[in-house]
Amino acid sequence: MSPTGSPEGRNQRGGAISLWVVLMVPVMLGLGLAAMAVPQRLAAEHTVESTAADLATMAVVWRDTTNQLLGPLDGFPPDCFSDDAEAAAACHGFWGVLARDLNSQGVDIFSVRGFYGDSYTAAPEAAARPPCRIYGSTLLLDANHVAIAADWYGDWAARQLWPDGVRMASESVGHLNVLFVETEGDEAAEPGEKGNECDDRYRMIDDAGVPQWLDDPQNEARLLSESLPYRTVFEG
Repeated sequence: MSPTGSPEGRNQRGGAISLWVVLMVPVMLGLGLAAMAVPQRLAAEHTVESTAADLATMAVVWRDTTNQLLGPLDGFPPDCFSDDAEAAAACHGFWGVLARDLNSQGVDIFSVRGFYGDSYTAAPEAAARPPCRIYGSTLLLDANHVAIAADWYGDWAARQLWPDGVRMASESVGHLNVLFVETEGDEAAEPGEKGNECDDRYRMIDDAGVPQWLDDPQNEARLLSESLPYRTVFEG
């Protein structure tokens, strides 16, 4: 054993330090990249989810307002094609807000693909169609299913972890809800007393943000959405 303080002892300690640097620097660099990139990815996923929800809400309101319950909607984003200049302009304005949100999170807005379905009032089985009471005096009049997918690349840090980007997807069911007044003779209803007559037929995502059909491929909401007569495809 070399005496303490000898050149050989210092070389051994120096070698150990060098080995630690060689082993730990890539690990520390990876952790640093993850600390920067993972929150970006989560934020982008949340924005894609919000975009699906916004489009689903827009679809159900648009169908109700224009009484277009089946097939393509005139002037629906992202293509916004319409012979009505005002409708097209309104559509472009709405999509512009969503596109800026997606782009700010590193999502390629030109890669957006998706579809929206027919009104849920067109479901083949009458028992599965709206309207139905959600709770108390809240009535669900109609619903619309939207699904989207897009490519996310993020910034430099994200590209180090996911050099090919990440394909993100989400779906949502937009609801058209109204409050109604109990008339004389109706049973008084407080929230929760009569339960949810709609059950989960018009709800794709659970409270934790997880698609319900992941645990049950025969989930009622999934089967109902797939039973609708027509889906209109769109792209950015």
